[in-house]
Amino acid sequence: MVEIDPRKHDCFRHAVEQRKSKKTNPATSRFLKIFANSGSYGLFVEVTPEKLPKPATIGVFSGQQVFEQRTAVIERQGRWYFPPIAALITAGGRLLLAMLEKCVTDAGGSYLFCDTDSLCIVASQRGGAVKCETANGSSLKALSWKQVEKIAHRFRSLNPYSPDSIQDLLKIEDLNFDSQGDQRKIYGYAISAKRYALYEQAGKELTIVDPKAHGLGYLYPPTRRNGKEPDWTSEAWDWFLRQELGLRAKTPKWLNVPAMMRVVLNTPQVLDRLNRETRPYNFLLCPVIDTVGGLPAGIDPTKFILITPFQNKSERWFDAEYINIHDGRIYQLALRQTTKLDKVVPQTFSYVLRLYPCHPESKSLAPDGSNCSATTRGLLQRASVIAGKQRYVGKETDRRWEHGEDLSLLAFKPLEYEPSGRRVIADLKLRDEISKHGLRKTMRTTGLSQHTLEKICRGQPVRQATLQRVLTAMGR
Repeated sequence: MVEIDPRKHDCFRHAVEQRKSKKTNPATSRFLKIFANSGSYGLFVEVTPEKLPKPATIGVFSGQQVFEQRTAVIERQGRWYFPPIAALITAGGRLLLAMLEKCVTDAGGSYLFCDTDSLCIVASQRGGAVKCETANGSSLKALSWKQVEKIAHRFRSLNPYSPDSIQDLLKIEDLNFDSQGDQRKIYGYAISAKRYALYEQAGKELTIVDPKAHGLGYLYPPTRRNGKEPDWTSEAWDWFLRQELGLRAKTPKWLNVPAMMRVVLNTPQVLDRLNRETRPYNFLLCPVIDTVGGLPAGIDPTKFILITPFQNKSERWFDAEYINIHDGRIYQLALRQTTKLDKVVPQTFSYVLRLYPCHPESKSLAPDGSNCSATTRGLLQRASVIAGKQRYVGKETDRRWEHGEDLSLLAFKPLEYEPSGRRVIADLKLRDEISKHGLRKTMRTTGLSQHTLEKICRGQPVRQATLQRVLTAMGR
C-alpha cells in the first residue's frame, strides 16, 4: 500500500507524509501513525519489566548519580534502546510548544488548554475581550482568527516534510471549519489538563464537537444500542455542560450503572480463581469500588480486586458473582451496604461524573497565586517548581486512566530505586562555590573534614545530611 525506497526516502518522514495522502483509508492511516511513532521514537525508550527468580544486583544511572541496588524486578532494554535520542525528541516537542506559547502571549493572547503537541488558542473572528476571571480583572484578550493563522504560518520554515504532503508543521485543526470549509465559532470548557470538551452553541441548542475521554476512557460503556457501544462520553459531556450553562439537560438512564473496567485475563494465578469456561486472554469485568464505604467488613483494601467473566449487558452486572483475585472469595454488588457489611458497593457512573469536574489542576496555580482546588475557576498561572528529594523510578508508569485492559495495572506500583545509605552527589555549581570559598574556610564553617570536602569536590557520593551541611553553610 505504501512504498518506501531507502535509496531516496527518509523512512519515517516518508511514512508521515504518506499517512496524510492515505487519509481516505483509516486503517492504513492509523498503521502509518503507529509505525512512525514507534520507529522514530518508541524503540529508543523500549523497556520491558521482568521479574527475576531471585534478587540481583543492578546498576542505576541517572545523570551524575550512579549506584547499585538489589532488586527482584528489572527493566529489560529493547534492542534499539538509546534514551538520549528519545529525550531530545520529547525536549524538541516541548521547545516547539514553548515557542508557540511565546508567540501567543507576545500577541497579548492566551489559551484554554495545552496538550503534548497542540495549543487551544482563545480566538474569535475579530478578536476582543472574553469574560474570564484573571489575577488582574474579569476578562482576557481573544486573538483574531487572522492573528492565529499568522502565528501558525511562522512555523512553516521549521517544517521537515514535503510541502506537497504537509504544508504546515503547526496546523489549524479541521474541526474549526464546517462542512463547507468555512471557519466556525467553537466554544470550549476545560476542567484540567486533558479533561476538556469543545462544542457549538446556538441559543438553547448544544452540539458536542470534540469530547475528551481522559479520566473516563478506562471505563467500559454503561449501555449498548442496537448491539453496539455508543459514544457515551459525548452524552456525558452534553449532560454536564447543559447543567453548567443553565440549559435543560436530559438525564442519562445509565447513571446508576456500576462503573466497570474491562480487563484481559493475562495471569495464570487469576485463571485458577475462575471456572474453566474462561480462557486465557478472555475479557473480564472489574468493578471500580467505593473505598469510602463500599468495602465489606474486615477487608484489606490493598488486597481486594474483584473480577467476573465479561458480560456486556449492564443490567446483569448486579446479579453476577465477583471473585477477589487475592483469596478467591465470592462477593456480590449492591447500591447500598447491608447491616451485615457483606456486600460491595461500587462507584456508579453518577458518582464518577459528579466528581469528574472537581479534579484540581495540580500543574498550575489559581488566578490569585494559590494552589488550585476542586472549585478553582479562571485563568490559571504558571507554577514554580522547587526540586526537593530526587526519586529514581523506572520508565513504566500508571496508564490505567488511558488504557484499562491490562489486569496488572490494577495493582500497579512504579519501580523505584534508592541509593544505598541515601548518598548523593553535589552539583557542579556547589563544587565551584566550595573551590572559590576555599577548603580551609569551608572546613571551619561546616565542621567537615578535609577528606570529606575533597570527596564532594571530586563528585563522589556522600550522605544527604553531609551535603546539606555544606548547602546551609553556603546559604543555599
